Amino acid sequence: MGAIVLANYVARSGQGCDLDAAVSLSGALDTRVQLDFKHSTRFWQPFLAKTLRETMTGKFMDQIRGRLTPEQVIEVEEAASIVDLDRSLFVRYHGFNDIIHYYSELGAMGDWVSFDGGANNAGRISNVTVPLLTVNSLDDPIGDPRCIRDPAKVAKTGMGYVFVLLTKKGGHVGWPLGMNPSTEGWRWMSDVASSFVESVNRVRHAQSMTST
Repeated sequence: MGAIVLANYVARSGQGCDLDAAVSLSGALDTRVQLDFKHSTRFWQPFLAKTLRETMTGKFMDQIRGRLTPEQVIEVEEAASIVDLDRSLFVRYHGFNDIIHYYSELGAMGDWVSFDGGANNAGRISNVTVPLLTVNSLDDPIGDPRCIRDPAKVAKTGMGYVFVLLTKKGGHVGWPLGMNPSTEGWRWMSDVASSFVESVNRVRHAQSMTST
């Protein structure tokens, strides 16, 4: 969720973005595609939904009961996937019309229509004004890699500040290294993020030197 919110913030902020650069790891740009990602919904999401459901109903049940009917609370307690939990809890709690409305507001490409017709159809992803790197894996079992739509065209939207890195393997916030991945921790992701940020910093430093 953090990566999704980060990319959405950068896209929505436009010229008012308070960040110098951003890296989104395994975050969906267009969360609407999750509705059709059956492998995730049926196999992986139930594990995640159980933990999130228990956390939300355990810590925030009073707030939930304050906005939802008893029947709706039961639906939350019976949610079998993240999509079900989004639909039964977050959509209703935050006053969205439906799950499509919620997902349209959630992702940086939630208002994307097409890459034809200029920025109006491409949506708020065209408003990105700071370097944004989105890193996703094609074998991600939780986030549908189709969330980027057309990577090459995404990279050309707006002022060209969106960078897309797709890997063949890596899973969801994983990218394990070596025969014993536990010894490497999150090194691959950390190296990618730090390398990108350092590159942005070098380019900006070079630009400042040439302008003086």
